[in-house]
Amino acid sequence: VVAQLNTVAEDEQYAGLVIQLQNPDMRLSQIDEITEAIRSVREHQKKVVFFSEVYDLPRYLLACSADIILLQHQGMVQLTGLAVEEMYLADLLKKLGLTAELMQVGRFKGSGERLSQTGPSPAWSQNIDSLLDNMYGQIIQCIGEGRQMTPQQVEDTFLKSWTISDRSQYIALGLIDRLVDRSLVEVTEEQFGTRFEWDQQMGQPRPPQAINNPMALLQMLFQPPDPPNQKLSLAIIHMRGTIHSGKSTRANPINASLFAADTIGSRTMVKTLGEVRDNDMIKGVVLRIDSPDGSALASDLIWQAAREVNEKKPVYVSIGSMAASGGYYLSSSGRQVYADPRSIVGSIGVVDGKIAMGELYEKIGIRTYQRARDPLADLFNSTAPFTSEQRAALFASMELIYNDFIQRVAAGRGERVGDIDDVAHGQLFTGQQAIHNGLVDKLGGIDLVLHDLAKDLKLAKGAYEIIHLPRPKNLTEVLADLFDVDSPVSLESHHPLLL
Repeated sequence: VVAQLNTVAEDEQYAGLVIQLQNPDMRLSQIDEITEAIRSVREHQKKVVFFSEVYDLPRYLLACSADIILLQHQGMVQLTGLAVEEMYLADLLKKLGLTAELMQVGRFKGSGERLSQTGPSPAWSQNIDSLLDNMYGQIIQCIGEGRQMTPQQVEDTFLKSWTISDRSQYIALGLIDRLVDRSLVEVTEEQFGTRFEWDQQMGQPRPPQAINNPMALLQMLFQPPDPPNQKLSLAIIHMRGTIHSGKSTRANPINASLFAADTIGSRTMVKTLGEVRDNDMIKGVVLRIDSPDGSALASDLIWQAAREVNEKKPVYVSIGSMAASGGYYLSSSGRQVYADPRSIVGSIGVVDGKIAMGELYEKIGIRTYQRARDPLADLFNSTAPFTSEQRAALFASMELIYNDFIQRVAAGRGERVGDIDDVAHGQLFTGQQAIHNGLVDKLGGIDLVLHDLAKDLKLAKGAYEIIHLPRPKNLTEVLADLFDVDSPVSLESHHPLLL
């Protein structure tokens, strides 16, 4: 979408842009990046018109970047602020005969509290309230700047948008500019005249058409992977999902029934980073990270591989909606870290533990017998809580992982982070907040990262291409993976999670 918007901005054949929102599923960080691209269209003196049958908060935030906001005659504008509902399950687990034994390194690291407590700790509430306050303030500012309203006027319209008696009041409130029919003919003729053509592709190729020839389909599915890149390039390595040892998985149409979500596998990423490091035609790398957490060991393996690339060519980081815990571990490997204002970053800490199921086993008639030859051999048995010796040993290992995490961030961020202790302990920050504490270098999306990387490498526009990695697998590779012993869950000995 951003590439399409950039085409409209820069190509003189385009007089303007009409955007029809049809049930978009977007995170706030995606809205940030698309908004910047729409602003670029307007800066090139081209009108931008938004149309939707209904505006909720995400759609309206995006629409506020336009010159004109249109609403279907019978449509609705229903704006709300931000809300988080946290569910605490300790009492439920107790009734079921389950005991959650979870420990954390970092006083703000609250991801385990939902299972082990009946309510939030003061530290967790402090952190989440700060996060919501900052994000809500950004939302109010975004709407205010887009619609020329004061912060108080914006907040007033939230309630009023739900209580109007006539849709023309949306216009009086300044929320929209016009009520229209779906055809939009009258509006487009006013803005662009009558002598224009529609272009739905906006410089991007059409999606592949259906293939009716079975032999052609088989040939396409079994074609070998693309050869190594032979053109001057910048590489974007996509890292999306939780982090684990083994191969990455992608929720594409072929394997969506087997794996419900994307994951970041250390084996896949280390291999990809090694190939990029050794390919002299790839001059720079962007790690596009969108990850909430994952294995500490897998995160460190990827971190080391990224730093090895950094020794030969620059590695920049672009954070999507989130780079928290393990996701930020990976981010700290880059020379420069970029995030969107409403990205969530940080959560430097460690959580580990188990749920003891002994009482549940008794209730449903399961009998277990433990056989161990060492006090720590049955550390993660499923029946009993940790002994004091086990708890002390596990916590010591978690502190070691935490110290490794701190050292990696220190190595990657250097003096840009003053006292790491001030940003650690599991604290979460928006991208806007992270600019001020040194976890992030610059606010902006993937386009800005690529622009700055090319500029730093003294690569002229048009002199290089962008490649996306890891490349999609062909059917042969997908089928081979089905019978591979690798699992999206690590089969190694237990290792703490950066949750």
